[in-house]
Amino acid sequence: MVFAEGCIFRERLETWLSSQGVVQYKSTILNSIEGIINFVEAGIGISILPEGIITQYYPGRQIRMQPLNKQLGTMNTVLIHRSEGTPSSALRAFLDTYR
Repeated sequence: MVFAEGCIFRERLETWLSSQGVVQYKSTILNSIEGIINFVEAGIGISILPEGIITQYYPGRQIRMQPLNKQLGTMNTVLIHRSEGTPSSALRAFLDTYR
């Protein structure tokens, strides 16, 4: 159960499957986390999603979470913003907090 091409979680799952020698599988593309959760809960497939989303918004669902190794479970996240012009007060506050 995956999002469309370009999703980092899909990429991680497909990379892992390949590393395990799993080359024949069917990807079911869904456009919402709710859809993915429902399909997984129904036993139709597996997925990789952020733990915080599951624990915060889907507690008590009939799904099992498995921790991932550091290589699969860690990803770099960056804040991007326009390089030209004066940053907004919100952007300045954010940058001041994380510098």
